Order: sequence, then structure tokens, then C-alpha cells
Amino acid sequence: MARKDTYGKADDLHFFKVNGTESSSNSEYQHIPASKIKMSPFNEGMPMDEKMISEYADSMRKTGLLQPISVYDLNDGTFEIISGHQRFVAWCTILNHPTIPAVVRPNEPDVRKRFAAHTDANTKNRKLDGRFWCSRITQAKKVLSKTGSIGSRADEIKQLTEMLGIGQAQIYRLESFANLSPALQECEAKGLLSVKKSLLAKGLELNQQEMVAEEVKNFAVHKAAAEEEDVSELTEQEFISILNNVKKGTAKPTKSRLSYADKTAQAGKSFLKMLSKSKTTQEKQAALEAINELRKKLDEAENKIRSTT
Repeated sequence: MARKDTYGKADDLHFFKVNGTESSSNSEYQHIPASKIKMSPFNEGMPMDEKMISEYADSMRKTGLLQPISVYDLNDGTFEIISGHQRFVAWCTILNHPTIPAVVRPNEPDVRKRFAAHTDANTKNRKLDGRFWCSRITQAKKVLSKTGSIGSRADEIKQLTEMLGIGQAQIYRLESFANLSPALQECEAKGLLSVKKSLLAKGLELNQQEMVAEEVKNFAVHKAAAEEEDVSELTEQEFISILNNVKKGTAKPTKSRLSYADKTAQAGKSFLKMLSKSKTTQEKQAALEAINELRKKLDEAENKIRSTT
């Protein structure tokens, strides 16, 4: 199911069919042409969750759009998204629907209120990793600049904590995190490192940080395969060991150190784990359909392999 938005009036909107016919709704919404909709400028720099967008699209193919997006009416024939950027991409870009159901709000000229609305909606619906918060800090600073509210560094930090609802120490830490290599930031987003652990690598050159990130990914995958568990966050000791190897020049990153057998086994375990998570009737039905489809593919793969041996 497409994940439910919990921002404002959109709470009580449900069950929109693929053809746009309303099945059940207690709030006003409009079907707006995709060409008239703009991404929020506050969304700039915020990482899109490609996996989530793909899951949205898969769900929407079966159930339609269960939750409309929310937008501002810019009073010039166009609309700006408040909440629902990823649903918009799934519905209009991947599935090519020309219109999308949207809760329309009057234009809000106050830039701080617009930022607060966008941030509030996204903190409820996004994975709140380090990259997310870095993008929020960047956009919050732009808001302060536009409103002439920056003042001293101490004033800036105080206002950022008020605007984002996070502590001063977190802001300082995230500002440093934003300067790390994208590969290390990705490790944090995947749950392999915390922001605090990642900063242990901030004294390294960019190419060394890239090597560290590659080593972290390889280590995590091998550890999970050896212990037959999910890939998890490295301990501080494990990460420091990798840092020391890179500093000494004894670490040489490779694309993958897993054998074919290991990768095959890991893929199978991931699939079985996903099936075990099915709880609702809809999810169980989807799991059964996936199993049936897999059986067909396995038979085809087996026949192909046997024919070449």
C-alpha cells in the first residue's frame, strides 16, 4: 500500500482508484494536471528514496493512489507540492498518469510558515537519515537569509534549533557530516554507520573516505553472511579498524568480495524475510502471487541451466 500521509486535512482521504474515481472521501480534493505541479523549493537537496518510490509505484498499480498529495495554489495556474513528492514521482512519472488527486491549500506568502509546513510533512513521511537533516539545515539557512534573520552565529544556531526541533550539538555534528564524501553519507543512510561514527573519518582525504565507505559496505555484507543475520551497523571498534587500515594503505576496496554462492544465498534469505513480513490480507495475497511467479521463474532458470551443462 502507498504509505499514508499524515499532514493536515489529508488525514481523512482514502481509497482513490487508478482511474481517478473517488471511492470514499470526506475532504475536498482536485485532480490536477501533472504539468501544472511544481516541486517545493524546500525539497532541493533532499534525497529521494528510490526504493520507496518503486514500492509506491508497485502498490499503485494494484490499488491506485490511496493518499492524495497536498499542494499550495500559487494563483497563477500552477501548484507547489507541500507533501507527496515521492508519491507524485511514482504516480505521474513512473506510472505516467496525466493528473493526480491533491488537497489544495491557499498560497502561503510567509516563507517561514511554508518551510515549517514542508518540514513537518516530510519528517512524518521520510527516512530521517543524516542526508535528510543536512538538507533541512541548508534550506533553513536559506530561509533565515531571505528573511534577514541570521545575525550572529549563536543566533543562527538558536534559530535553527527552533525551526528544526533538534539540538545544537546535532546541528554542529550534521554540518560536519555534510562535508563527508557522498559514499560515507550513503553508509549512514543504509544504517551501517551513525552520523557520530561517520565523523571519525572527517580528517581523511576524499579518496580515502571513498575507500573507507567501500570497506564498510564489504565488511557489513560479509559479517551478515557469516552470522546469517541482517546487515547491521558496525561497532565503533570495527569502524576504527577499517579507518586504520585505510590510513596505513593496507585496505584496497573491491566492488564485491562475496562469492557467487554467498550472493545467491543472501538473495534467497532476503526474499524469505520479506515474505515473512506479510501481515494483512492484501500483503499475504501479494506474497502468494510473488511465490507463484518465483516458482515459474525458478523452473525456467533450472531448465536453462540444465540445458547448458
